[in-house]
Amino acid sequence: MNIGTTHHGIDMRARDTGHEEALFLAISSLIPLVGCTYECLRVDATFVLEKLNKLAILYLKMLLKQTNID
Repeated sequence: MNIGTTHHGIDMRARDTGHEEALFLAISSLIPLVGCTYECLRVDATFVLEKLNKLAILYLKMLLKQTNID
């Protein structure tokens, strides 16, 4: 899964090389969908949305580091 790893199998660790752009876009798109779904189900989404936001921030930082933007 990750580019540059010697692991044979699925390696789902966040890395600073590989699929961070696609993962950032996927997580960013997932946040409003999860929020809306939880709201329709009348379930508290605070914990889940906080984790998704942290993951999006992690991948955004990786992208900015890759392009040398601070």
